[in-house]
Amino acid sequence: RMRDAAGGLGGFDLDDDYQHGNNAGDTVEVDIYKVTIMVVGAGRGPLVREAIDAVARVSAAAVNNPGGRRKALHAKIVAIEKNPSAVLYLQSLKHGDPSWNGGLEFDEYADDEGGQNDHMVIPGTSDVTVIGCDMREAVNHPVLQRMVQNPKARADIVVSELLGSFGDNELSPECLDGVQACGILKEGCVSIPQSYTAFIAPVSSARLHSEAKTQACIPLNTNEGPASPPVGLQRAMETPYVVRSHAASQTHDEQPCWTFSHPHPPHASDDNMDTMSDKENSSDSANATKNVNNDRHIHLSFHHDPAHGAGIGCGYGALDPEVKSVASASSTNEADAT
Repeated sequence: RMRDAAGGLGGFDLDDDYQHGNNAGDTVEVDIYKVTIMVVGAGRGPLVREAIDAVARVSAAAVNNPGGRRKALHAKIVAIEKNPSAVLYLQSLKHGDPSWNGGLEFDEYADDEGGQNDHMVIPGTSDVTVIGCDMREAVNHPVLQRMVQNPKARADIVVSELLGSFGDNELSPECLDGVQACGILKEGCVSIPQSYTAFIAPVSSARLHSEAKTQACIPLNTNEGPASPPVGLQRAMETPYVVRSHAASQTHDEQPCWTFSHPHPPHASDDNMDTMSDKENSSDSANATKNVNNDRHIHLSFHHDPAHGAGIGCGYGALDPEVKSVASASSTNEADAT
């Protein structure tokens, strides 16, 4: 049965009471709190599945709480993906996996926002809506347009895994700033991750050095064929490469370079925020991204290490303690000799 009520769990509005029968035939009343989760850059759905599982786990713990009123979540998950092939795969999961349809079989006649009928809501379940578009152009999609226009339908949580290699080459800050600029996030929306930091450290690798040198002989302009001049040694050795190193040793502790955080806080004061409407809040949150500059630069120094990084490891902590002790002893002997 449906009822309107104020309040909420973790900021989410209380929408429904759900009469849920247990194995003994008794009826228990469960308050269902609806939450909107937006997965941007959904790919083939790993974060969507994690979100579905998280909603189920939180709801199971709250429903089985013996000390108070039983509560549960029901999530509307909006999966946004630009790659057409990945969108087709996500749609196949939507059609074939009941966990993507509120625990029910797929209903082709459900509304185009992916929701099931209100009386079909089951505690701890999620309805997934698959959207094929660029997340930075969300306002151009009809379903997302309606979310922007309806403050209560905007996202409570935005989840992403856009981090690429060094320098965030998957446009993580720009893409997430674009989502916020569309005005599709609620005021107080939580971003996962909330922040991320790039680190840098020197490594030593004869194999990678050799392979980088071989790039010097590759034609600079492949369209010219053999007539093209070679890349050259300097260009080859100063070109950034994305590699998964297996034969490399980190020689110094990594150092932080820069950090990005999301979403950007509104520029309005706290006093003004309390008196604003939801629509004004969202607009102010969207405006917070207009003057954001994601350019970064830093100067870092790595000093000579007599132990040659023997105790550093490959970014995962110290190596064997005995190796580290030998390196420490060697460093001490060098210092005494000096």
